[in-house]
Amino acid sequence: MSTHRYNSWGRTRRPKNITGKDGTGVTVLAHNATPSGITATDGSGGYVTENQRYLHITVDPSSNGAPDQDIEIWAYHHATAVWSYFSIINCEAITVPTSFIIEIYGIDRVAFVRDTGAWGDAPDAVYASCSTF
Repeated sequence: MSTHRYNSWGRTRRPKNITGKDGTGVTVLAHNATPSGITATDGSGGYVTENQRYLHITVDPSSNGAPDQDIEIWAYHHATAVWSYFSIINCEAITVPTSFIIEIYGIDRVAFVRDTGAWGDAPDAVYASCSTF
């Protein structure tokens, strides 16, 4: 007898890491990078949100002190097929792991970009998860 296993998030009981594995950080693109790579056939680029409502972000500055680089959040909607700037996380003066919750209104994919160039420190780790609550 086979057991059905759901492969879509649907309504979540708790935030789910968007990388697919708990405790795994997201890739933050270099300053001035624009997320790209989405095609109708491969669906690549950024992180899938499964049309969840909230994006939970944790910024961990553990080894380099307060980061000076903010993190831009970029959004992708399959309906428009275009990446667009959505929001920014102000990381200035964060000295302990800090969480942010942003309503993403069912955006299809998100990507993360450093807001400043080589000047200043970036956060050591950025984690992201999505939820319906």
